[in-house]
Amino acid sequence: MDISASGSMIKKMKYKDILSNKDAAPILLAINFSRLAAGLVPFGLIALYSSKHEYAYAGIASSLLMATGALSAPYKGKLIMRFAPVKTVIPLSMIYCLFVALGAFLSYSNKPFYIAIVFLFAGNLVAPPTPALVRTLWTRIANNQDYNRALHALDSITEELVFAITPLITAFLWSTVGAFWVIPVGLLCGFISTSSIIILAGRKNAPTYELIHSSDNAYIRASANSTDTRSSSIYFNRITWGLLGPMLGLGAAMGALSIILTRWSEVSIGEQYASGIILSIISFSGFFAGLLFGKFKINSLSTATQYTIASLAIGVGILFISLGFDIAFVVIGAVILGSAMTIMFIASFVLIGEHYEVVEQTEMNAAIGASFDIASGVSNLSAGFLISMFGLLASFHVMSIAILPLVALSFLLQAKNRLRS
Repeated sequence: MDISASGSMIKKMKYKDILSNKDAAPILLAINFSRLAAGLVPFGLIALYSSKHEYAYAGIASSLLMATGALSAPYKGKLIMRFAPVKTVIPLSMIYCLFVALGAFLSYSNKPFYIAIVFLFAGNLVAPPTPALVRTLWTRIANNQDYNRALHALDSITEELVFAITPLITAFLWSTVGAFWVIPVGLLCGFISTSSIIILAGRKNAPTYELIHSSDNAYIRASANSTDTRSSSIYFNRITWGLLGPMLGLGAAMGALSIILTRWSEVSIGEQYASGIILSIISFSGFFAGLLFGKFKINSLSTATQYTIASLAIGVGILFISLGFDIAFVVIGAVILGSAMTIMFIASFVLIGEHYEVVEQTEMNAAIGASFDIASGVSNLSAGFLISMFGLLASFHVMSIAILPLVALSFLLQAKNRLRS
């Protein structure tokens, strides 16, 4: 059953219709199989070094590789669209797998860490931004805004579920065949699924065929408006900062809370592990909010307005949490924060399809994730310093002061200055 077959069916959008769509369903399955690699490889590296009691190496490898992937993702998104995904994604995936496997094997064989980290670093530097490319594919597969939002919502929801089970798979492999084998299993999953996405999206009768096979120059020639919209960098306009600013704020909030809530749980509840319950409330709130947001039509509000409201809700959630020692306020803030977080991600990917050229969309999709990851890492480090130097309550307040101006940048979306090709 093809969901695009009739307008009446689109109005009654159900996730099961997407799962039966011949273009969307196989790619959705493949990208979630790929996310097994995104979870297994980092967890596997931490498990490998931890099993050898090299905890410092585990921390260095984890933080370095996360930073490398986040900082290089937008450029790689631009690169694969410039030379065509069919020519770049599979070779980059192959190089990534070979380099990371070699780096992990060197560590497993007790070779010097500084040699292994070179290969691990190089592998992550060339890892293809497959999730960002798939977000661009959704925009091409969808034939209206509601379908596009439902695709992005289902993608985000299933992503959360996959990342929830990867630690369990890691633990199983670690306890049975050893920590090292988590890494090659993850790399194999990643290569197979990435190759499958290119093959599936590149079929001649697929709506994504042209995107997969065409280069940047081909799209420029095909677009009459390209010279106007591509005359300056995509990072020097209001729409971009209206998108990325709040995403930086969201990343900063989640990174800081992962540290601050641990201390809050110890002081207010008496048990540090309770912070995990609050973080779970955030995740489950986001899961259910994503389910609802993807299903219902919201024609009365533009996507930009939805993103602005969700961004401001992040600020409201942070303000509730920053009231500090009242558990009721913390739980309410966690529900608001989690619900707004998922809606922000879904709306941001829809907005990219509305405001950017096709050749820019993969880069911008990658920039969304990079903004979140970079801000999360910086605030994670900063929160530990703040708690040590100034205490819990001051850390809550500093977090709020830093995040509120970032989420307020979402108002820039109301002054539209870019057109979709």
